[in-house]
Amino acid sequence: MLEEERKKAVLGLALLVLALTGHLLVQLGQEGAYRAASSDIGVGLIALGQRWSNLAVPAVFGTLCFSSGGSDVLAIAADLAYSRNLPLASRRPNLARTGWAGSSLYLVVTQWDDDAFRRVLRLSRAAFDMTWRKLRDSGQVRDNMCNAAKYKIPAWFKVAVCLHHLAHGGTWYQTAAAVGLADSTCRAYTYSVCRAIFFVLRPIFMHPPTQAECLKSQERFADRKGILNVGLAVDGTHVPYRPDNKFWKNEFRNYKGWHSVLCVMVVNSFYMFVDAEVGHPGRCSDATVTEESAFWEDIKADFEAWLGPMGMLISDGAIGLSDIVLTPYPRSAGMTEKRRWFNFCHSSTRIYVEQIFGMWKNRWRINMFESKVHRSFLSLMIYATLILHNICCIYNLGSYKGGPDEIDASMVQKYMEAYPHDRCSQCRKNASLHCSHRNRSAANSWAEVSSEAASMRQRRDEIADKLWDAYFATHGKYPVAPRHD
Repeated sequence: MLEEERKKAVLGLALLVLALTGHLLVQLGQEGAYRAASSDIGVGLIALGQRWSNLAVPAVFGTLCFSSGGSDVLAIAADLAYSRNLPLASRRPNLARTGWAGSSLYLVVTQWDDDAFRRVLRLSRAAFDMTWRKLRDSGQVRDNMCNAAKYKIPAWFKVAVCLHHLAHGGTWYQTAAAVGLADSTCRAYTYSVCRAIFFVLRPIFMHPPTQAECLKSQERFADRKGILNVGLAVDGTHVPYRPDNKFWKNEFRNYKGWHSVLCVMVVNSFYMFVDAEVGHPGRCSDATVTEESAFWEDIKADFEAWLGPMGMLISDGAIGLSDIVLTPYPRSAGMTEKRRWFNFCHSSTRIYVEQIFGMWKNRWRINMFESKVHRSFLSLMIYATLILHNICCIYNLGSYKGGPDEIDASMVQKYMEAYPHDRCSQCRKNASLHCSHRNRSAANSWAEVSSEAASMRQRRDEIADKLWDAYFATHGKYPVAPRHD
């Protein structure tokens, strides 16, 4: 009997520690001093602290009884602390009780510094102000006109709710815990803001390239390994998604073994998205989605407007070789050292699209976790994150210095002109003095293709020969490509 009483006393003391820790987390989170609240862990700890705080009364009561030696009263207090009949312990807490003005997200936007603001919402303050003002002026996202302060939610807070959910992912309940609103309200605000981003900001930050942008993109692609005339890169990636209908579940099972939707993206060499086709079942292939996409029809109709003079679209082996698509040599018995070296240069040139996928998914975590929404809603959120990624690229670089009235489609070209060419983003992140991914002798080893090449197969052979000979002319020896077979 004494052993059971000691166990219950230890339990009461542990509940006391948890309750005090919860109170401390809530206080620090409300004051804006707890910077870890910007992450999912911090927000979760504050929510847990609010739940643990309900255990403080029975835990304190049990601990005092243990110190006074009252075993019978101690047993009653420990049973009370151990039971599930505590206030808010067995049911879902009302997260909207404090209101949006008392939420942690409100403190992030109004009081936190710029670095913490960017960690939470991914955008800089200048980009955030531009975004919500553009959406409000267009009439897509409006301020709630209500006399009650509890329901008078401004447009900037609606945009912040959407950005928080796209940036951190998770369930709607986790988003509601951070913004002080109900689950359904967070869902409605996210849908309306994503829809407004698609219709209002897409023509500005995600549009077909101009001729000047095509030439800039071709130049940066050629800086990698010397392959000229590459205007854009295309590839596909999967976003987790599991449909509720069991009859359609197998359609979304991809070749990797998990359920997803397939997104095929067209990117340039400045780590920006140009166009995309999203929302197809994961069972589809990149080639099927590309051939049925709207951007593919536009590129075939006028490929020079999209890819530049004699432009090519670089891709992996998932999309077949065509008149405008440059793919690597297939791995077969006829693979020579020259073809293996071309495949290595091809992969080094195409690596931009893989780097963009990593930056995009790491920045907007909604694309890394399974979302319990309809497929059309998920496709809209994915497309919104593509546009927001381009906004982050332009504003985070610090190249834009104009006012809100000067925001137009020319911002992408201004971003390209101000982009530093000395190092790629990976080497800048690693603080490398020299970029190992750029071809520093590119002026002597560019593989320019003649206009007499009738098909892409002939152009590929000509590029492989020139890359092979150019390396020997520069280094005095033939290259040795890494072997992956």
